[in-house]
Amino acid sequence: MKSTDLKNFLSKNKMSQGDLCRLIYKSSTINDRNIVSRWCNGVSKVPRWLPNFLKIYERLTKKNQIDLFED
Repeated sequence: MKSTDLKNFLSKNKMSQGDLCRLIYKSSTINDRNIVSRWCNGVSKVPRWLPNFLKIYERLTKKNQIDLFED
């Protein structure tokens, strides 16, 4: 997965970088957001586990029609 793929995923799923932080780390501290920002901007490589994690997220949310980030 490249940074553009990650940005496309976030856009497609109407997620912010903060939402992704909360999904992965269960928090959204400045350090967490910096990590995700580095992935999105291509400064750091997207970790190899993230694409599978995001596929699981998509399958769960589509199958159960749930929104993990409801207000």
